[in-house]
Amino acid sequence: MYQSCKLKLHAYPRLAAHRMLIVVLSAAVANSFAATLRVPCELVKQRLQAGVYASLPAAWHALRVAGPRGLYVPGALSAQLSRDIPFGVIMFLAYESMRGALQRRHGGEPTPFLGALCGALAGSVATLATNPMDVLKTRIMTGGASSGQLLAAASSMLSAEGPGAFFAGLLPRLLHKTPAAGLFWLLFETFKRLLGEG
Repeated sequence: MYQSCKLKLHAYPRLAAHRMLIVVLSAAVANSFAATLRVPCELVKQRLQAGVYASLPAAWHALRVAGPRGLYVPGALSAQLSRDIPFGVIMFLAYESMRGALQRRHGGEPTPFLGALCGALAGSVATLATNPMDVLKTRIMTGGASSGQLLAAASSMLSAEGPGAFFAGLLPRLLHKTPAAGLFWLLFETFKRLLGEG
């Protein structure tokens, strides 16, 4: 979806001159769509991890009883979007900036290894920047924050636990997101070239 948005936005002359604005808009649209689809899976996963549900069948039963609203509990979608849109925008901007710098420096497309390295670094930067929202999202989805109100949850966490609470789980998240982002960009660029969209 990111690449499709970029191609469509490049068709508008006023936008075509603003390459990074196109990156921001495309990343925001693509991540909004992905985050909306991701909420139910994230909700089940995090509630299983937090012990809210004893097992996957118990989670399935609880969600079936709750109906469609059970998949989108109050605050879950806004929390997911508040993390995923900035993550995507920061990662795509960082990646496109690093990749563009390599192209200018070497006069051509970076090697797949260098592209993956740019992707891994971009993923790390985005992970560092969005960890506070990731913590808030987890608290809201597992019922540990006030009924989905992001600002109220953030304020409550800050006063009760201090600023360090917003960086809980940062190392495991970096260990997951950094190689995942590198692999994502390696595959993204590879398939883009195979499909002739490069």
